[in-house]
Amino acid sequence: MSDIQTETETEQEVASTQKSSARGIRIALILVLLMTFGVLGLFMAYSHLPSAGPGDSGATNDLVTPTAVVSNLQGSLNVGRSLYYKGANIKVTQVVQATSFSDDTKLKGPHIIRVYVASTIAGQAPVGVDFPKLTRLVLPDGSSITPSLVTIVPFMLPNEVSSGYFDFPATTKLDLSSLGLHIGNSSTLYFK
Repeated sequence: MSDIQTETETEQEVASTQKSSARGIRIALILVLLMTFGVLGLFMAYSHLPSAGPGDSGATNDLVTPTAVVSNLQGSLNVGRSLYYKGANIKVTQVVQATSFSDDTKLKGPHIIRVYVASTIAGQAPVGVDFPKLTRLVLPDGSSITPSLVTIVPFMLPNEVSSGYFDFPATTKLDLSSLGLHIGNSSTLYFK
């Protein structure tokens, strides 16, 4: 009988060891899962925190448009005069000629003429202007160039100033004071 009793005790010890081993594996798996979810939770919480750096860190996630870098400036002219189209007062503030501008990825040299404008509306109704189709740079010989890039918004609201620019490609360097801007059926505004 002692052999049978020893065999039964051995089987009970083995069964007890297997149960505690299985329980240990389950506890280890649960701990690994809890730690994984904890780390994921920390990453998610960290991603929603505000940045700790100073405001001038060079990040581009703010709403301020960076100043364009001008390559090979060939001329600049302050204009400060306006033309009117469909109730919109479109003021040409400055004209610049260069080989490229850092914010114009479409057009590169030999010459780009950038016309800076600011527009307001005289009336109370919104005004829509299809600037890419209606805007022309008038050359000294009377011919015209269509813009390759337009950044002013086409839909203007009362009591709001909308500013932007038109980029025109040119094959040769031009005298900026001999050029003009024409929009739709308005008269041409010469820069000088």
